[in-house]
Amino acid sequence: MGAGSRSFREEAEAIENLRPGIKLALLLKGAIEVGIAGQTHASESGPSVNLFVSRHEWQLHHRFASLSSLQYLTLHLDAEAADELLGDADALLPEGMTHHRATCPVAMQAIAEQILN
Repeated sequence: MGAGSRSFREEAEAIENLRPGIKLALLLKGAIEVGIAGQTHASESGPSVNLFVSRHEWQLHHRFASLSSLQYLTLHLDAEAADELLGDADALLPEGMTHHRATCPVAMQAIAEQILN
């Protein structure tokens, strides 16, 4: 699990190397541009939630605007935990990966705020 607040004076980029499994990312405040290696980047603004499920190693690219700040909470579960939650993940993920994004539900925001504080 990762959580916190970040501020950026200048534009910045980061690449996150991830193992197979599930990544749940809540962006509570701020804005960020994210993209999976080889795919188009998309702008996200909080409060939003992103769910990534992958059967293989993958990269998540982050771009941060200058003079920006964000507040976030992430949770990564390994492949074994993903199998326990999803059952036959291979049947659910014929392409090996899926990504869903949505507005973060109020209840999820409240839980994240309690973790952060």
